[in-house]
Amino acid sequence: MDLSVILVRPLYQGNVGAVARAMVNFGLSNLIIVGSFSVEDESRCRAKHANHVLDNIRFVDSLDSLKSDFGVLVGTTGVVGSDFNLPRSPLLLEEVVSECKHLSGKIGLVFGSEDSGLSNNDLLLCDFALHIPSSSDYPVLNLSHAASIVFYEFFKNDALRGTHSVASVREREEALVVLNEIIDGMSFRSESDRDTQRVVWRRVIGKSFLTKRELFAVIGFFRNVLFSLKKK
Repeated sequence: MDLSVILVRPLYQGNVGAVARAMVNFGLSNLIIVGSFSVEDESRCRAKHANHVLDNIRFVDSLDSLKSDFGVLVGTTGVVGSDFNLPRSPLLLEEVVSECKHLSGKIGLVFGSEDSGLSNNDLLLCDFALHIPSSSDYPVLNLSHAASIVFYEFFKNDALRGTHSVASVREREEALVVLNEIIDGMSFRSESDRDTQRVVWRRVIGKSFLTKRELFAVIGFFRNVLFSLKKK
């Protein structure tokens, strides 16, 4: 399993260094930062023997630019939304790890900035989100602490060496193209309801970890539905 860590607009030197250290503790080495960040002495001090991770950081301008690099992007959120806030309808960490054990593609673990976390737009770019429950008295975890918990859960699961080939981003997008055409041909009370269906189905396909074979079967079914609608 090829796991990468993606920090979106991190703010504090100490946290970036601590994340790098935790990565090496749990066998990870590929760190990507979205936005600008200058690695300084505090980061290197906190990283200890993980400075090679800091030396090899890949910088990108946007999370969207990484979509084609990964089979799955896993967002993280400390805030759980209602049923009407679909991007913040997360899975528990153990559920994520259980699903990922079947994958053989690249997975990006995405963490937001310390002050605001990932935005709804960021989470919409991810295939699904995970949440770490914590005390209601102080529910928001420090970035490096949350990252360490996530890394540990993945590291302890030997089943990460999956053999099933998960459908790629391009293949999932192909299914969504057909599905969106079906949605366009259906009647809804409002355009907002239509948009909600688009978001829900994008999340369903993202969360399902379909193999290539399974996705091809789903696409075939969607095409039959579309053909039947057009025939009528």
